[in-house]
Amino acid sequence: MGKRILLALAVLCVLPFVIEGGLRAVLALRGTPYSYAEARETIDTVRSSVLRSIPGLEEEVDAPKGGKIPHPYLGWDDLNRLEQVRQESARFRAGDFDESFEILVIGGSVSGLVAKNGGPVLRQRLEADPRLNGRKVIVLSHGRGSFKQPQQVMLVAYLLSLGHRPDLILNIDGFNEVALGFDNASIDAHPLYPHWPQYVPVAGRRAQSDEVTALAAELRSLQGSLERTADQALERGFLGSAVLGRLTVARVGKLGARCGALQDEITQALAAESDFDPTLGPRFEQGRGPALDLIADGWVEASLQIDALAKAHGLLYLHVLQPTLHDPDSKPLTENEIERGKLKPSWKQGVIDGYPRLREEAARLTERGVLFLDATDTFKTLEDESYYAGHGHVRGARGERAAARAAAIAAGPRAGPPGPPPAQLGKRARSASAASTSNA
Repeated sequence: MGKRILLALAVLCVLPFVIEGGLRAVLALRGTPYSYAEARETIDTVRSSVLRSIPGLEEEVDAPKGGKIPHPYLGWDDLNRLEQVRQESARFRAGDFDESFEILVIGGSVSGLVAKNGGPVLRQRLEADPRLNGRKVIVLSHGRGSFKQPQQVMLVAYLLSLGHRPDLILNIDGFNEVALGFDNASIDAHPLYPHWPQYVPVAGRRAQSDEVTALAAELRSLQGSLERTADQALERGFLGSAVLGRLTVARVGKLGARCGALQDEITQALAAESDFDPTLGPRFEQGRGPALDLIADGWVEASLQIDALAKAHGLLYLHVLQPTLHDPDSKPLTENEIERGKLKPSWKQGVIDGYPRLREEAARLTERGVLFLDATDTFKTLEDESYYAGHGHVRGARGERAAARAAAIAAGPRAGPPGPPPAQLGKRARSASAASTSNA
């Protein structure tokens, strides 16, 4: 009897290791080995994509980590960005950046990921350019989640007004313009207005119906469950195990999906509460065609405005159309990408209809002298996993690939009038040009 008990205890002790090892072996044989980093990345992405705010309810902005606040030019911003902007503008005015080459990265959340994961590649490629004369490359990341044109125009004008003078403005956009623009149109918000579900919480408090109040309470509860699940998994080291890590990712994903669904229900309920809401923007002609016309024209005009601002200050400007998961035939998708890439119908339709139109309209940009890169085919030949979310968020190494393409274009030859001498690029070229003009 004692031996059986000891044997049973031994089996119980060994079994978890057998299951863990077996699962890792199976995943490796399938070509999808378990990765702590990827599990952590997925959980962080779900957490960040679940809005802390609820449309129509005021955002709490006094948390120590910051929060969403109203902004007079951008619609909204993060509390922490105020200090980032203050420090950077002070350094520009003090001349701290006079001997470096700064890249101002703007766009939505994907631009922020490219700046974070592809920043080292940008620095390496551009620092090798002889025109920089050995100057250090500094990446200033100003991508904001859910930002879309013309928010980038307003951001650039705002930063330039405060004294920012980067050598290169790198605008990475496209997805938010079409996906969130179509989403706005689906609830009668103007396609060129900031994304309404993000904007309305900071635009002003509104009286809530019983339906919205109940949905908001459920969403708050689910958000808390998601936060606790993620925090406990990180604190207790669950992600170090393939078994517990996959269970945690599945749980967080399920909670995130439900939060997203509730967010949409609240948005629809709020949109139906009033015949006219000033936060929806000016009235516009309904229908997918008119909405797409507004989005495409706004995207082109906004880019031309950034280009004009850049040229007025002697800056370089590069506009990149970002790759995204639901752009037809842009990449052979994996099972995980298909499963995790589910989008709200209006978002997906915006990408399917909008991306071909943006590629077509890009000719208007190049005709006007805008340096433009269509990067939608960046992952076209890759059969492994590049995206980990339907909104086009790319894995770390894929951000490096996109950054490398942008660096190659930024450092390459330019069409149009003769530019700076081959050994100069950026602010030193501007100084040389100004000196030449003065001497003449």
